[in-house]
Amino acid sequence: MRFFADCLFSVFIGCIFLTIPARADFTTVWSLGNWDGNPQEFGDGNGPTLAPGSATEKDNDYYFAGTYPAPTGVVAATESWTNFENGLDGWTPVRRIHFNLSAGQVTSTAKMRLNLHHCWGGWWHPTTGYYMEGYGTHTFEVRWNGTLISTKTVTHQGTVIVEANVGTFTPVVGENILEISRSIPLSSPNGSVNPDALTLELDPTALVDADGDGLPRWWEQDHGFNDMLLADAAQDTDQDGLTNVQEYTRQTKPRDADSDDDGLKDGMESGTNPLFTDTDGDTVNDGDEATLLSNPNLADTDGDGAGDAWEVRTGYLPTSGTSTPPSFVGTIGIKFVSDVNPFNSLAPQA
Repeated sequence: MRFFADCLFSVFIGCIFLTIPARADFTTVWSLGNWDGNPQEFGDGNGPTLAPGSATEKDNDYYFAGTYPAPTGVVAATESWTNFENGLDGWTPVRRIHFNLSAGQVTSTAKMRLNLHHCWGGWWHPTTGYYMEGYGTHTFEVRWNGTLISTKTVTHQGTVIVEANVGTFTPVVGENILEISRSIPLSSPNGSVNPDALTLELDPTALVDADGDGLPRWWEQDHGFNDMLLADAAQDTDQDGLTNVQEYTRQTKPRDADSDDDGLKDGMESGTNPLFTDTDGDTVNDGDEATLLSNPNLADTDGDGAGDAWEVRTGYLPTSGTSTPPSFVGTIGIKFVSDVNPFNSLAPQA
C-alpha cells in the first residue's frame, strides 16, 4: 500500500513538473561601465569605422568573449572598457556591441531589457561653435541584429529603458549584435551625448502566462504577483479603479494609485495620459486642471489667447473668455535655466 501511494505521489509530482514551466527571471547578459555620471572609464571616440570591426582595438565595435564568424573568430577575453568609445555624436553616431547567446536563452517566450544610463549631453551652434543652452535633444535608436526595436528621445541626463518581446527582436544562438545610435536628423545639430553605463538583461520565459490570466510572467513577477494565481488579474491592488489587467494594458503601476503623481488616480484618467503629469504641457498638472475645471488637453481652455497657466498664476479664470489678464506692453521677461538640472527653470508664462 505504501509503495502504491509513493508511486502515485511520484506520478503526481511528475505531472506538476510537466505542467509548470521552468522559471528563469531577468538575468544579466552583459554590463558595461559604472553608473556614476562620469563616462571616462570608456575611451575617446576615434571616428567612424566599418563592421565587424576589431575585437582588440578601440573602434565602433565592442566584443564580449565568444565565438564569432570570420574574420573575427574566437574572442578569448572581453575587450577592455577603454575600447568602448564614449561619445555618440555626428562624427561617430553608432556603437555596435557583439555578444553570444546560448540555446537556453533563445526561446519563443523571451523578453529583453536594456538599461542605458547617459550623461554629459550638449550641443553647439552650427556656425559660431558656441555652446548652446541645455542638454540638447538626443534620439537613441536601438537595433538588434539590424532590426530597429526602439526609438527613445531624451532632453536631460537619465536612463533609457528599452524592453522588447521576442518577435520585435530576434535573438539567435551564437553571435548577436546590439546597435545603439544617435539619430542625426532627430537630434540637436552638432550635439553629443555619452553612455554612462549599459546593461542588457534577458528572461527566456518572460512571456509565459502560466495561469492564463492575460498577464505575462515577467509583469506579475516585476510587480509582486503570483503567475500561478488566476484571481489576481481581476484585483484592483492599489484601489485606483483599474484591475491589474487594465494596469498592464495601460502600462500604469498596479501598486501605485497615481502612477504619474499628478493628483488623479489612474482610473480617473480616461481622457488624459496616466503616465504623464501634464497631458497638454501647459505646466498645470492634470489634477490641478480637474480642480479648476479647465481642460487638461488644451493649454488655453477658454481660447482667449492667455494660457491656462498664466491665467491661474495671475488670478484670472482659465475657463472664462471674459476673464483675461491684461497685456503688459513694453515689459521685459527674464528666463532662468539651470544646465545642471533642466527642471530648475521658470515656466514659459510664469
